[in-house]
Amino acid sequence: MIIDILLLVSCIFELSTKKIKQKIIFIWMIFFTLFGGLRWEIGGDWAIYKGYFDAAQWNLESILSYKRWEGDISIEPGYMFLSALVKMVFIDEYWCFNLLMGFFAQYTYYRFSMEFSPRRPLLMYALILGTGMYSYMFVRSGLSVVVCYWAYRYIRDRKMMRFLLVVIVAGFIHRQVLLFIPLYWAVKWHFRWKVYVIGYLCCCVAYMLLKDYITLLIFALGDLGDMTEKLQWYTDEDVGKLGRQISYGTWVMYFIMLSIFLFFRKKFKLEEDDWYNCMLVGFFIIIASNTVFTEGMSTLGRISVPYKPARTILVMMVINQLLDNGRYWAKRFALAFFLGLAMINIYKDVNDPLMDICFAPYRSIFDFNIL
Repeated sequence: MIIDILLLVSCIFELSTKKIKQKIIFIWMIFFTLFGGLRWEIGGDWAIYKGYFDAAQWNLESILSYKRWEGDISIEPGYMFLSALVKMVFIDEYWCFNLLMGFFAQYTYYRFSMEFSPRRPLLMYALILGTGMYSYMFVRSGLSVVVCYWAYRYIRDRKMMRFLLVVIVAGFIHRQVLLFIPLYWAVKWHFRWKVYVIGYLCCCVAYMLLKDYITLLIFALGDLGDMTEKLQWYTDEDVGKLGRQISYGTWVMYFIMLSIFLFFRKKFKLEEDDWYNCMLVGFFIIIASNTVFTEGMSTLGRISVPYKPARTILVMMVINQLLDNGRYWAKRFALAFFLGLAMINIYKDVNDPLMDICFAPYRSIFDFNIL
């Protein structure tokens, strides 16, 4: 929480020159690289992923055929390749792997912020890092999403082959990101506001009905291993501490944000703007997925994760339009909008059910005398 607040306070430097903004971002890049890279025995699935790294070897059998902890499913070869590459080129230490991946992520966030919000990069950087520990203490699903950040410029610039290449590379780290591919063609999906409103209401209804249908689907699939187990977990009434219970407040928040984006699309005459509408589709996929897959089954909800950069871009498009408007109400609303989102991120970070299990208290390699 302290880190989130300090990151938020540092946004005051948006009033300074471009060089100072970059220096502030560089300072945060160094901090988050070290903070996430030098951690030890904290983070999601720590023991599992350390086991992946320890088992990685520089040969095809290890890279292509290493079995996951489920026992009958091979882990994506890209993650094993990166693990083996770090061990061969650098040193056989898991903290070194985390450090290098952390630096890659921070450099990606920096380039992304400068690319899509060059006048106010610090605000965008703060929005990205403000989503919590998962932005700098990630497993392979998070790492694959970091790679997908580089694909957004190719959606905007309409370079399909480069876009597909980036997504396929990310898919070798985690297959979930392949569901991100349709967004490339969403630039022509200029849906009217009624479609979004009715669509989201249908998602809310779908959540109420989905458990029964997924239960039937499990019986139809039979014992297919990993995905069947995850579907079974979704239908389990007792999801325990890790379960994400239904939150009507979250539904209301999603609907308000959707309404804001739809309102300013009309206000700024962006109904025919391909880029804005594409990011709006990405945002709708996020809220639809997080609404339908709410209780306990966060794994299925991950289908929306590669679309999260679209939400950040959309938020900054609205904020930049408002700040450039010059009117008193526009600047005040932009500030309130940004601070409101930041407070929501901090609240979610603090109340994350995995906080006490995976992320607190913080421990580093120095606490275990690793070096």
